[in-house]
Amino acid sequence: MKKLLLTITLLSLTHCTTSKDIDKKLLHYTLNGNRRMVAQALCQGANPNFQGKYGMTPLIFACYKGYTTIVDYLLSKGAQVNIKGNRGTTALFAASTQGHTAIVKKLLQKNADTSLRFDGFSPLFVATEAGHLATMEALLIHGATIDALNREGTPLEVAITKGNLPAVKLLLKYKANVNTQDKNGETPLLYASYKGHTTIVDHLLHKGAHVNTRSKQGTTALFAASQEGHTAIVEKLICKGASTMGASRSKMSRILSPSVINPSVSSWENVPTGALVSIENTSTCVVGII
Repeated sequence: MKKLLLTITLLSLTHCTTSKDIDKKLLHYTLNGNRRMVAQALCQGANPNFQGKYGMTPLIFACYKGYTTIVDYLLSKGAQVNIKGNRGTTALFAASTQGHTAIVKKLLQKNADTSLRFDGFSPLFVATEAGHLATMEALLIHGATIDALNREGTPLEVAITKGNLPAVKLLLKYKANVNTQDKNGETPLLYASYKGHTTIVDHLLHKGAHVNTRSKQGTTALFAASQEGHTAIVEKLICKGASTMGASRSKMSRILSPSVINPSVSSWENVPTGALVSIENTSTCVVGII
């Protein structure tokens, strides 16, 4: 009887070890894109939701690598789309970072959650940061939160920082808030003005961006553009009613002298470098949209 129990115990331990080994092999095969061995491992009972180091699953690996056929097979075998690895990695996040739009769509059809974040960053944010327009649109169509804020801002702000006009247009098409403020109180218009992205400034103004919003440090879009010497943007902002009384990063100061509006006045005190522009007739201001 004891011999029989020992045999059963050993067989049980052997089975457990084999099961764990085949799960690890599935991860290895998936990472290397070996479709035949992935199929074989699954047929041998490998767990499609096994989580290895850092909590990664076969599906997360396949989505990151862009192995569409393996993704299909894992999903057909019950792979769960919303399992989170360490710090929140998901299959949808992995596919979004790499712009694997076809895989993103498959995951969304399986009810992948667009709100799950990795280290605070959403799939839409990372797709925008990388400039993956098709992936962005797929996420937006399925209800991704367009103004989701993280420590680096919103998707619109990262598109502006990158100077990616097509991404900005796409986000505006899906009603991104042009007046949202990040943790520092900075707006998309302030970002674009500081960076000197004239055409993006045009689009933001056309969509109703507020020209006089101040950051937590008191900075305005006009001050940012003036400080960097972006004269064309300075002119556009004044045409839209930007106040020439602005705030520096430490205290209130005159951004533009009275000479900007009236060239006969010659007071240039406290004017940041690059802020000297001459606009004699603001009624003729034109903001162009391309």
